[in-house]
Amino acid sequence: FLFSGSHSRYGGLLELVTAFKRFSGSNAELWITGRPSNERIMEESKTDSRIKLLGFLDQYNLKKVEQRANCFVNPRPLRIEENLLNFPSKILVYLGYNKPILSTKLPSFPSEYQDMLELVEDESIESLRNGLFHIHTKKPNLTKCEVEKRKVFLKKKTWLNSAKKLVSVAQYENT
Repeated sequence: FLFSGSHSRYGGLLELVTAFKRFSGSNAELWITGRPSNERIMEESKTDSRIKLLGFLDQYNLKKVEQRANCFVNPRPLRIEENLLNFPSKILVYLGYNKPILSTKLPSFPSEYQDMLELVEDESIESLRNGLFHIHTKKPNLTKCEVEKRKVFLKKKTWLNSAKKLVSVAQYENT
C-alpha cells in the first residue's frame, strides 16, 4: 500500500496508519512518502516494521516507488471542510498505473471517477481497515475489463483536455 502526500491532518495519514496497524496482513507493507512532520506517525513506524517512511522523494524516485506499489491509498478525512471541495490530482496519476486505489468517497469526485476507485464511505479506522483487507485479500489486481475501462477513461481525462475545458469555460464567461 502506498500513501503519498501531506502528513498533516488533511491527508488522513494518522487514520490510515492506525487502521493499518489493526490490519493483520502480515506480508503487507504501508509505504509512506512525503516530508515527515507527524511525531506520532514516526513513532508508529518504529513499532511496526511493516510501516516504511520513505521521506520526500524526487519525481524519478517517486515514480519508481509508484511502479512497485500494489495499491494506492487516498484516505482524506471527510470531516475536514477543505477536503470536501478539493480534487486530489494524484488520483489521475494513480489511475495510470492500473492498480487498485483505496479512497474515501469525497463529494468532489465526479461519479465517473468513483467507478474507478475502491471507496470507503468514511475515514473511520474500521472502514479503512476493512478497505485494506478487501484489497489485500479479495482484489489485489484489476480485471482485464477494469484495465480497459481505465484506458478509455484516461484518454479523455488528460491534463491537456482539462486545461482546454477550463479555457473554453473562461472564454465563454468573457463573451
